[in-house]
Amino acid sequence: MVQWESLLELDAILHFEYHPLVRSYQEQPSVEIYYDKHGQQHKCYPDFRLTFNDESELYVEVKPSCDIATTVIRERLQAIARRFEEQGRRYRVMDETGIRRQPLLANLQALHESSKSAAQTISSQQLAKKLTGGPIWKLGDLINQLQGVQNVLRLVQAGYLLIDLEKPLSDDSDICSTDAGGGSHGSFRI
Repeated sequence: MVQWESLLELDAILHFEYHPLVRSYQEQPSVEIYYDKHGQQHKCYPDFRLTFNDESELYVEVKPSCDIATTVIRERLQAIARRFEEQGRRYRVMDETGIRRQPLLANLQALHESSKSAAQTISSQQLAKKLTGGPIWKLGDLINQLQGVQNVLRLVQAGYLLIDLEKPLSDDSDICSTDAGGGSHGSFRI
């Protein structure tokens, strides 16, 4: 079970790495004290602390849904959530239904692969200067303009372009520059 949970945490990290509003994240950032229903003090170690661009924070616990379904773990997580709420801090439990939802996970994996495999002969900044037209394009047009999907995804990963990662990517997907605004910031639900 521990190995499966570790893999789930790795998938969660993709969400944090590529969410445009997450500035940074830290694994097991702190020791937290909470109290069970009998008033007994316990310690917990949240899996992650996310820091957003607006300086707000969110503590995240990653658990498989089968664990959350057990009474003991569910009550423990509820007690931890109450303690965070009492302290005015945000806390969230993520399970595989949210972390591994499609097509988001596949799109995040594609972004990750593009950041590793795209030819790095020029910087992302230099690549962004090659953009013409816009500020809104179709993905297929940008693939042709930038000579490959890897280069387009590299610019998404670097924050120059935005695309709705909750939808399947196709040649007809809208993609826009970060300067275009228009109410969409390329964000997805964590």
